[in-house]
Amino acid sequence: MPDVCRSEAHRILLVEGKTDCHVVLAIQQHYGLQTHFGIFACGSDDEVLKRLNALIPAPTEKRPERIGIVVDVDPATIADRWHQITDRLRNHGYGCPAVPDANGTVIAGHDDFPAIGVWLMPNNRDGGSLEDLLIQMADPNSIDFAREAVTGAQQRNAATFRAVHLSKAVLHTFLAWQDEPGRPPGLAITAAILRPTVPGAVAFAGGLQRLF
Repeated sequence: MPDVCRSEAHRILLVEGKTDCHVVLAIQQHYGLQTHFGIFACGSDDEVLKRLNALIPAPTEKRPERIGIVVDVDPATIADRWHQITDRLRNHGYGCPAVPDANGTVIAGHDDFPAIGVWLMPNNRDGGSLEDLLIQMADPNSIDFAREAVTGAQQRNAATFRAVHLSKAVLHTFLAWQDEPGRPPGLAITAAILRPTVPGAVAFAGGLQRLF
């Protein structure tokens, strides 16, 4: 079962983890989005897709009006991930675009099935992770210094993280240098350590607004 960050039965956003939940909540709060939707942390990208697949044909009384998903994507496999998502939706009778919409993909519902929104981190085009979006929200000079520090740690064999987690290492190094050190990303947005006014965050907020 997914963890509920905020419950709203008729409009649901499925995300991978609790960090994603709190980042979405902070961005929504900053922009004063008046729309309300439940946010559920499913545990992984595959669990997000499984949950989506289960919700679409759910009994009418349990079926949401709108469902959004937010997932990280390896840049090398973004086309494959897009086809994986749209193939599932086509199996439910949806008409899907050939490529994601940079403004946030919104696929119209049909019959009694819900409208579906898709956001592939960080910008619905290139593929990446939540951390790649958050890095865009950091002070450029400070995040560059954090990246240099992480690279130096790798060169000295002082870092053991896998290459896929490079952006996470850079982001959390940056956050470790702030006051208070190690603040979670959602709270860092609320505290204006991460700036939700950069173009990438504005686009993401706009995608949520379009769907919900």
